[in-house]
Amino acid sequence: EQNGHTFGWQFGYYALAGAPGIIEEIPDDAEPLPNPEYPPAMHPNAVFYGGTDPGRFVPTYMIYSAHVRPDVFLITQNAFADPTYLSGTRDLYGGDLWIPSRKDTTRAFAEYIQAVARQKDSGTLIYSGKRVSIHGAAEVMKVNAILAERIFERNRFRHTFYLEESFP
Repeated sequence: EQNGHTFGWQFGYYALAGAPGIIEEIPDDAEPLPNPEYPPAMHPNAVFYGGTDPGRFVPTYMIYSAHVRPDVFLITQNAFADPTYLSGTRDLYGGDLWIPSRKDTTRAFAEYIQAVARQKDSGTLIYSGKRVSIHGAAEVMKVNAILAERIFERNRFRHTFYLEESFP
């Protein structure tokens, strides 16, 4: 029973608003923050890679429903290998962020497949006729990493990036 508790609110709000948001919600009789400047609030127009379910869903609520930080771009690095996810993300943010196209995603898969094929053990690749697929969540995450790096490289000059990691 979590009725009356604010853990979810705190998780999302504190991630977006930083120390200023925490301080405004601390009761007067509570112990103050050890460092009133840490963590800092996210920079304006930041890109937030939300890795875990709470790291995406709670900030999504904060950004779109509670309007805590509607300027923050929230995307998940765990779904970059999914063309459908990237298509929706391009529709949402394409005017403000560079998001990989279907061709970019295909190139990232091809680069990963070529790198694995050069290794002696390519057990993570499954060949079916002319098609090659990747086997295993850890391997798909490596493709996600390629695309996450590309998104960062293309957007880092206009946006500050934040990462909530779920998978090393």
